[in-house]
Amino acid sequence: LAYLPPNDIGQELLSQLLTTAEDSLGSGAVPARLLSCVASFVGQQEGMVSAPLQKRLCIIIAERLPHERPGSEGAVDMLSILAALCDTPRGLGALAQSEQLAAAVMHVAPNLRSQHQPSKLAALSLIVNAVRSS
Repeated sequence: LAYLPPNDIGQELLSQLLTTAEDSLGSGAVPARLLSCVASFVGQQEGMVSAPLQKRLCIIIAERLPHERPGSEGAVDMLSILAALCDTPRGLGALAQSEQLAAAVMHVAPNLRSQHQPSKLAALSLIVNAVRSS
């Protein structure tokens, strides 16, 4: 997505990427990478992603995060996706407008307390991005 001109990326492509990622979540790095790409695109492209599509992305993330055990690779993936989304004020705003911010933030602290270093780093990255974007 990063290499395509924003005008070439339509709502249908983003919707299909979300559907593909949602249908295969928990089965490796590919679905998480798809969500991360969409999250980055949402955060960086003003007016290019519809509000319903932004909300759908935020809901997918917020609903999946509680199913990932703190300190697991799945939690690292989901926190990294959130960090990508919150890397810009626009992405953080999309999370807040979707009313999923509180649901997502609830799962940051358990990962900070984890002994799993990648989880701690992903949670810290999310916090840094969100603070910088606020």
